[in-house]
Amino acid sequence: MSILGGTLTNSVAAPKVTDCSGGQQCTLGCCYIGGYCGYGPDFCGSKACIPKLSANQTCAQLSECDAGGYPGALWGPTYAKTTNCPLNVCCSKFGFSWPQPSCGGSSATARNIGYYEGWNQDHPCDPYTHLNFAFAFIDPVSYAVVPMAENQKSLYKRFTGLKAKKPDLQTWISIGGWSFNDPNPTQTTFSQLAASASAQKAFFSSVLNFLKEYDFDGVDLDWEYPDAKDRGGVPEDFKNFAIFLSRMRSALGSYGLSITLPSSYWYLQHFDIVNLVKHVDFLSIMTYDVYGTWDSTIGEIGPYVYAHTNITVVDKGVQLLWHNNIDPAKVNFGFGFYGRSYTLSNPSCEATGCEFSKGGNPGKCTGTEGILSYAEVVSVLQDKAINAEVRLDSKEMVKIATWKDQWIGYDDAETIKMKMDYANKHCLGG
Repeated sequence: MSILGGTLTNSVAAPKVTDCSGGQQCTLGCCYIGGYCGYGPDFCGSKACIPKLSANQTCAQLSECDAGGYPGALWGPTYAKTTNCPLNVCCSKFGFSWPQPSCGGSSATARNIGYYEGWNQDHPCDPYTHLNFAFAFIDPVSYAVVPMAENQKSLYKRFTGLKAKKPDLQTWISIGGWSFNDPNPTQTTFSQLAASASAQKAFFSSVLNFLKEYDFDGVDLDWEYPDAKDRGGVPEDFKNFAIFLSRMRSALGSYGLSITLPSSYWYLQHFDIVNLVKHVDFLSIMTYDVYGTWDSTIGEIGPYVYAHTNITVVDKGVQLLWHNNIDPAKVNFGFGFYGRSYTLSNPSCEATGCEFSKGGNPGKCTGTEGILSYAEVVSVLQDKAINAEVRLDSKEMVKIATWKDQWIGYDDAETIKMKMDYANKHCLGG
């Protein structure tokens, strides 16, 4: 992720036109008479701009935020959509950076949190400090906590009963998840809950009863995502979520409370992280699924293969926390024990950034296009008939395997160790 005169661009996506000196049209912003693309009066002013070489052939371009204030006078609404940049991202024409936490040791081993899938019941509980049962839902009418699926209800006591084997283990319930905000009757439930004190009162009462009945130790809220139009969010979510979380913290008493955060700026900008972090024991950043087949329809990225745990992109997301002085000890780094797979458009083009036509072939166990569990990846690698080629991308801290027209990026023990070193270096708490 980079800044082009106050507008965020994805630095590892398909190449964008930023030099219009050769007669190419700018992908973003205005074409300055000097031959470069950008925003603000220096690029979009009437005496500086070449309309036919500017994006959409117009000089009426607005940056996402006002980069004129560092240094000099603000550009104002003629050139910028908003004065303040979300998440304090760098928004100057010249760029500046924030200090990053740095330390040695093994801070990231302080917490080891696993998500227990209610639909997949074969799990060991070592070496975790916390286990989250994924997921419970919220009834969109009564705001009571309800099972994601009715057959999971009988698992709750068995799940919290794991503490008998490991007394220092904490068992939490995770509420929400991706599918909760899919187009269905619950898509706007989080927004409605965050906006209503009476709905919150009913929800808190239900949560407390649920925790007591099934012997859970805390609640993890996974709202994907507030103020995101494509996920049922509304602008009021930004402010309401922090208020809601403050009230929930008071209602829960000694029970634990955490939230999950996206590592993508595009969703994270809608979280008031400075105020949210005040009310949680810790937060877990989803440093996985940063790429997938869904990118094929996103103009800034496109149908190109990238590993979904690419550390370059993940690091830029984590840096947004440091921009806002978030205590790294409260941050958990996420791992996905699966790979995102693709079917290559041209099997002879198998490097990162090559084009894909669709998701990878479904695995025998997961049965889902575009994803393979780690066990399925290992099975592919061990099959001599498949003869997959594996390479380490040490810069991105990922493994890549290719065979025939298939491509997958994933993590194994070697790359997980590299990412653990990264987490420890930045003083993360789990």
